Amino acid sequence: RCLRNSTGGLPGDTAEESDSLPVVSGGGSIGGSLGGRKRTPVEFLKHRSVQAIVVNNFTFHYAFYIVMNWLPSYFDSVLHAPLQSVGIIKTIPYLTMFLTSNAGAWVGDRVIKTRGVPVAAGRKFVNSCGFVATACMLCLMPAASNVTSGLLATTLALGSAGFARGGVSVNHM
Repeated sequence: RCLRNSTGGLPGDTAEESDSLPVVSGGGSIGGSLGGRKRTPVEFLKHRSVQAIVVNNFTFHYAFYIVMNWLPSYFDSVLHAPLQSVGIIKTIPYLTMFLTSNAGAWVGDRVIKTRGVPVAAGRKFVNSCGFVATACMLCLMPAASNVTSGLLATTLALGSAGFARGGVSVNHM
């Protein structure tokens, strides 16, 4: 159960944002009612908010998939060090991602509260910063010349992706 403001939306949302939210009917089924009218799954999927969540998830998971699946080949082919030889430090990028996901959520909340920006704008800010940084870090990964610089680039890429998640994950939970 989540808090609702006087317009029926989440705290910090404008009336326009609250009115445009797709509603899911009780029981978790797709298709809900908005203004007393039952929505079809197609109408639900055509909603901008739902499309934004889908695009964001695709972008995040695509970057994460590339790094996660490319990592053994990256260390072996580019850095000339088998991933098995790196030991426990290969977990650093994933631990960093966990920490920056929480940091992104905190920064988003802080921007919303201290700057007085709408919830959507604060989350979009965090999400955009994270994805721009992720793209930059992914471009730097091939330039790494040793295990330390490769691990740093990987850590920064996944950390930036985690930061971006802090701005969007809360939107549909």
